[in-house]
Amino acid sequence: MAASPETAEAMSTSSAPQVKKDGGRFWASSWPYAILLLLATIPYAGILGNDFQYAYDDQAQIIDNPYVHSFRYLKETFTTNIWSHKGALKAPSYYRPMMTVGFLFCYQVFGPLAYGFHLASLLLHAAVVGMVFLVAHELLRDRGAAFAAAAWFAIHPVHVENLAWISDVNDLEMALFYLFAFWCFLRVPAPGGRRRVWAQAGMGVGLLFALLSKEAALTLPALATGYEHFYRGDRRQTTWGQKALRYAALWLVAGVYVPARIRFLGSLARTPGMHQLTSSEIFLSGIALVGKYLGKLIWPAHLSAFYAFQANAKWYEVGVLTGFLALLILTALFCALWKYCQAPSFGIICLLWTLAPVLDAQLMTLYVFAERYLYLPSFGFCLLLGWASAELWRLSSRRRPACGLLAPAVAGVIAALFFIRIVTRIPVWRDDIRLFARTLAEQPYGRDQYSLRDTLGQAYWARGDYAAAEQQWREALRLVPNSPQPLFELGVTYAKRGQLEEATTLFKESLRFGPRQSDAHLNLGLAYAEMGRMDEAGQEFRAAVALAPLNFNAHNVLGKLYFDSGRLPEAEEQFRASLQCESNLAAYDYLGYIYEKRHDTTRAEQSFQSAIAFNAADSHAHFHLGLIYSAAGRRVEAVQELQAALKADPNNSEIRKALAGLDIASGNR
Repeated sequence: MAASPETAEAMSTSSAPQVKKDGGRFWASSWPYAILLLLATIPYAGILGNDFQYAYDDQAQIIDNPYVHSFRYLKETFTTNIWSHKGALKAPSYYRPMMTVGFLFCYQVFGPLAYGFHLASLLLHAAVVGMVFLVAHELLRDRGAAFAAAAWFAIHPVHVENLAWISDVNDLEMALFYLFAFWCFLRVPAPGGRRRVWAQAGMGVGLLFALLSKEAALTLPALATGYEHFYRGDRRQTTWGQKALRYAALWLVAGVYVPARIRFLGSLARTPGMHQLTSSEIFLSGIALVGKYLGKLIWPAHLSAFYAFQANAKWYEVGVLTGFLALLILTALFCALWKYCQAPSFGIICLLWTLAPVLDAQLMTLYVFAERYLYLPSFGFCLLLGWASAELWRLSSRRRPACGLLAPAVAGVIAALFFIRIVTRIPVWRDDIRLFARTLAEQPYGRDQYSLRDTLGQAYWARGDYAAAEQQWREALRLVPNSPQPLFELGVTYAKRGQLEEATTLFKESLRFGPRQSDAHLNLGLAYAEMGRMDEAGQEFRAAVALAPLNFNAHNVLGKLYFDSGRLPEAEEQFRASLQCESNLAAYDYLGYIYEKRHDTTRAEQSFQSAIAFNAADSHAHFHLGLIYSAAGRRVEAVQELQAALKADPNNSEIRKALAGLDIASGNR
């Protein structure tokens, strides 16, 4: 007998009819959401006082990223990878337009203040916790278990990296949209149901935004398909066609995304290169990684920003055996739950399936294992944990009422330990020097320290400790000889000390091993210019501009070279290109100088006024405006501008001479 539309709709939203529903005034109120909001924010509130991780992508992705500073680059944001503004056009695994758009809005509101970006991460985490609660309730049909799952997710210490590191906001965004899309899918009723249209639209839009956050969201269509055929409450009452219609929107979005991504980025994923492994090593290392990730979820005592990777080549290695044991335990647990209560067994599917994209070590960066990769997969783990917490509470209460307090007491102790771990971990992320010095101290000596030492050197350099920076870069180069980045950075160190011959040698070596480095070309050109080798300098500046056309500084140095050579049309072209990248003082000033030389006082005045609007303390713009006004007989304005120039640069004799000339002229009258 066919079910009525109303019955079918009710059945379709019941994922596990054998799990009974619960009620009560508490669960019907807003208190669960308020408590979850507190759990999601209070433990992590310390991140609001943390700085940017300047040497760990935040500088490149926020402070120096023109895409984040202006809405004019929205097209580039959605059609290129996140490193394209640095000239890295071949980085297909880093397509994160939602991250860049989020940074763009934060930058418009807060400017270059880390507080605002950390606040956005905190609010995103709170929203994800809310979605965990909603999805868990749809899956378990038990608000108590769903609340427990969301609470465990909120305070799990493995999430510290996701919140403390601003540039990992893409994992938060993906999880939010991924869970929203899946929740909409769970709410899709049987054909003819009343909620069909909005639910289908919601899951399509949700998946699209999740994919624009991170490519790992491609796991959702298959996850939803598996749920539809093996877990949905009305799966026996619906045909294959009806089932397919429920998840069709997900496959449609994925089917559009994949060719579009290949069209814009050239490929779907990173090509092997960081780790050259055999098929056997890939498989065994993947098994070992499963054990390592599960262990980190169960026992998050030791947390680190970096874990050294060693490929597994033998099945009897400890890591591989641990991974096999973890998979065996999960399989046994899955079989037991399938017989006893199917709904929570889906948590195991979620955990393993969403973890799968990071298990191929050959396709990963240096960071093969990282805590941040667990953000979305931990939903499946917390789903199991939430269901188990609720079941233990019920079982202990039934047998002996006094024992009903045992389960919440144990949960309270674990929650307190989690809270303490979060609070003590966040200060390590206070700034990049503290983070990487601590991380480096935790790692065994060896080649894997290379990246940490290189990054720590960048952090020291940004803080003005050049000797410490040089020490770290030399050690990085000792660990990985002929590495382009530390060679370039040591070249900058020598250039700063005036040792230009040594600097140019290092820059050339860096470019020999990494020819697509815009900054290396730029600094090599600056060294040549200081040595008077202007033709070679120009060649390097042009190479820098070609590699990073959105680097306004590269346009400026090339423009200055043209200006000094009297090639004014070419200089003007470069400074205009610089302003197209981003508003900056040097470009406004030099355009003013160019127009002065052409006696185009109207445009020169406009350029200098733009410079002053950008920086009111720009003595050069005030001075040249004063000269323009003086020549035009606008004495009052000329005096005002020259006085402003003198205030900004009180030791400038040229400004004093111009003011004195105005006074003499006034006296002669």
